[in-house]
Amino acid sequence: MKNIVGQTPRGADFYPRDSVINRIYRRLDSKNHLYLSAPRRSGKTSIMRALEDNPQEGYIFVYLNVEDCIDSEEYFRLLSLELENSAAQGRLARLGDKAKSVLQTFLERIKRIKVASLEIETVVNEATPSYAEAFEQLLRDLEAENTTIVIMIDEFPVAVESIAKAKGAEAAVQFLHVNRAIRQRSRTDARFIYTGSIGLPNVARKLDPTPTINDLNIVEIPPLTTGEGLDMSKKILAGYDVVVEEAVLQYLLDKI
Repeated sequence: MKNIVGQTPRGADFYPRDSVINRIYRRLDSKNHLYLSAPRRSGKTSIMRALEDNPQEGYIFVYLNVEDCIDSEEYFRLLSLELENSAAQGRLARLGDKAKSVLQTFLERIKRIKVASLEIETVVNEATPSYAEAFEQLLRDLEAENTTIVIMIDEFPVAVESIAKAKGAEAAVQFLHVNRAIRQRSRTDARFIYTGSIGLPNVARKLDPTPTINDLNIVEIPPLTTGEGLDMSKKILAGYDVVVEEAVLQYLLDKI
């Protein structure tokens, strides 16, 4: 295990958070949409990437960071393009022929939207859907037999704040309502996991007192226990061939 700074530790560099990951699966099994709550640098992103890299049987995870979004349509454009990429397509295509057909229809919608956005005057006869409409329709139509599709969205609260600054508080509130509506209307085998470096409940409450995120089940990510801290320290130091007495490591953790 290496000490990864400034990047998301994955694979052999990720310290297993089995208790947290098991809790997430239990909530997903109960058909909940989730919000992962923890201070900065607590491992929220690395936990989501671990879910994506090593999914349990019957789960497909798609990860997206939306930190740079400044409007609702850009947010859904990024979500749609992430589902368009080969890795996500490959996972979703394994769901069966019906899923392949639904996915193909979605990709054709996305292609029409791209073309329309590049043309001054579109020649498409039928109304061209927005990215939000195309994404919502996909989640309504996509049938996943014995499989749960989990869309993991990192830095969602930052996107909400950015939209509020760029487009105004009303636009940010509408964005929250649209996301809630999509969660409510999606098929029962689709789930969302949100997280971010700032707290979503506080951001949402400041913008609008009406419930826009009350359907999210909050999963708090606790700090490492002393035993986990010792174990992780030993593994990191072993990766650099450094031998340290346990009493020294205990002193270090006590200081931290």
